[in-house]
Amino acid sequence: MKRHAEVVVVGAGVVGLSVAYHLAVRGRRVLLLDACAPGYGASGGNLGQISVMDREPAIQLAWTNETLSLYRRLEEEEGLDFEANYSGGLLLFCSAEQKEQGLALMERQRRRGVPIELVEGSALKGIEPHLDTGRLLGALYSSREGSIMPLKVVSGLTEASRRHGVEICAPCRVTGFRVDSGRVKSVVTKKEEIETDCVVLAAGAWSREVAAFLGMELPVYYHKGTAFVTRPIPPLVRTVVVSGGFLTNRPLTNRIVGLGVAQHPNGSLIIGQATEPGRDYERDLSVEGVYETVRNFLRYFPDLGSLEIIRSWAANTTFTPDGLPVFGFSPEFGNLFVASGLKGAFSTAPAAGNMAATMICRGGGSALSPAEWNDILQEWKLDPCDLDSIRPNRRLVPHG
Repeated sequence: MKRHAEVVVVGAGVVGLSVAYHLAVRGRRVLLLDACAPGYGASGGNLGQISVMDREPAIQLAWTNETLSLYRRLEEEEGLDFEANYSGGLLLFCSAEQKEQGLALMERQRRRGVPIELVEGSALKGIEPHLDTGRLLGALYSSREGSIMPLKVVSGLTEASRRHGVEICAPCRVTGFRVDSGRVKSVVTKKEEIETDCVVLAAGAWSREVAAFLGMELPVYYHKGTAFVTRPIPPLVRTVVVSGGFLTNRPLTNRIVGLGVAQHPNGSLIIGQATEPGRDYERDLSVEGVYETVRNFLRYFPDLGSLEIIRSWAANTTFTPDGLPVFGFSPEFGNLFVASGLKGAFSTAPAAGNMAATMICRGGGSALSPAEWNDILQEWKLDPCDLDSIRPNRRLVPHG
C-alpha cells in the first residue's frame, strides 16, 4: 500500500534540511529522504566558512545576510549551539590578476552595502600576526565573515526538523519517480513508493543522477575536495583566511590546491583544500592531496609547522557551469522544486531553504503566479533579474 507525504525532500544535507525545517515550521507534513545519512555528503566535509565578500549576484548576498540572522534565531528559538565565530575574514591576493579581480569585487560589494576594505603590509600583519605577508599583494577584509561548525549545524537542523514533525528516512535511496500530466505523482525508493503533492530535489552531488530519473539533464556537477582538522591549539588564527585563486575562474582539469583555514572555538583548525575532478562519487582520501594542502598551508603560516592532524577527509561538492545555483520550480514538472548547486552552502542554505519553503507554500506546491512572484521579490527587496539568474531554465554559461 502506498503512503502519502505532503512534501518529499530528496537530500538531507544543509540545503535539504533547511527546506524541510522551514516547511515543517509552516505546518507542512514533510518526508526527508537521504541515500546515506544527514550530512553524509558535502555538508559533512565543509570547512564551515561564512563568506560575505564574494556573494554575487544580489540574491546570494540577500541569502547570506538572512542566513546570519537565521543562525542566531535558530540558536535562540531551538536551543541549538552552532559554535559560530564571527571574527572577520580575509581574501588573499597571490597575483596581480587576483588583486585586479578582487578590487573590482570590492567596489561592487561596497555598492551593495558590504563592509569590505583592502588591507596591505603591516595592516594585514596586524590582523593575522602569524600570516606570512611577504608573498602577498594584499587582501580584502570584512568584519562580517566568520565560521560555523558544519556538523553542529547538520545535527541541530536534524534535531529541530524532527521536533517540528519532519520524518527522516535514511538510508533510503530514490530509484525513480512516477509522473503524469507534467507533475510528479510519487517518489519510488528501494523500500516503498510515496505519493506526494510536491518534490524538492536537494541532493547535492547526486542531484544530476536523481534528476535523470525524470529525463532531466540538471547542470549540477561535482568535484572532490580534501581537507583536515588539527588537534586544538591556543588562539593563533584570528579570522577565516581564504586564498583568492577562485577569483580568476580557471577551469578544473587537474588537482588545484588553495587555502581555506578557520580556527573554531574549541581551538581546532580546519584546513583545506585540494580540489580535483570528481569521479563516480568516490571519496577516497588522496595522500598527495593532504600532503599538498599541508605544504600550501605552511607557505602562508610557516610558524605553525608543529600542528598535529587528527582527521582528514574527502567530500564531493557541487558546482554549476556559471557558478550559480539551480533554484526554483522546474519548467518540466510543475510540482518539482530544485535547490541544488549552492556554492558555500553554509553561507546561504538556511535562507535559501526559507525562500524555497515560502515559494512552495505560496504556490500550493506548484509554480508561482506572477502576483506571487512579485510578493516574493518585494519581501526580499530583489529585482526580477535576481531570481532569473538562478532559475532552473536559465541558460548556463561555462567558466573559462
